[in-house]
Amino acid sequence: MKICRKCNNSVIALQRNREIHTKDTVPSMYLNCSKFGNRTCSYIKKSCDLHEQVKNDNNIANSSKKMEAIFLVGLPGSGKSTYVKELLSQNKDYKVVSMDLIREKLGICSEGRKGIGSKEQEQMVRQTEADEITSLVRDGFSIIIDDTNLRSEKRLSQVRIIKEINKDYKIKYIFVKTDVETCIQRRAGEIPANIIRMFDAPENWVITDDEKNLVNEVLEIYDLT
Repeated sequence: MKICRKCNNSVIALQRNREIHTKDTVPSMYLNCSKFGNRTCSYIKKSCDLHEQVKNDNNIANSSKKMEAIFLVGLPGSGKSTYVKELLSQNKDYKVVSMDLIREKLGICSEGRKGIGSKEQEQMVRQTEADEITSLVRDGFSIIIDDTNLRSEKRLSQVRIIKEINKDYKIKYIFVKTDVETCIQRRAGEIPANIIRMFDAPENWVITDDEKNLVNEVLEIYDLT
């Protein structure tokens, strides 16, 4: 068994001169390179080089498929995350970028508990979201952006970033329209009612002309439970 020092994964198979990587623990007897022992292990350097080849081959394979970026647009508590599960049940190849999950990763919210952090924390969350989107698009994945996405300027900024990386990405907006009082009830104790009502401003549901030039498809879904 070998290890790639770039991705820290074990090399478990050699297929057509390409090393296949896994995250299994490597037995210490194999860690005999200069970093861990007294001699250089040439296969480790080879696996690092081939890791780049595997990544490039994966990108080529992904580029042959029609990539898609789905923006879920809706109030907190409208059922967006529920709809994400439905989408994933139909196609597990999508990668999800979720503000709620990012907050959990950053320790802003406990696991399974939704909420909003401080102004500084939310800036960190938004930057992490942008970084994840950029990374996934560069690697050629179809993505689902699970956020309120109710500010047109933010949507447009993210769409432009995606198109700059790959102009062939299909952009889809899915508006999840649920009664505001239902959303308030669902998120009671997590997000103040006045914040949710603020999100429900009429202008937040409008697609601008700049967006229309870049968005390929718009769907509306009502009364998710």
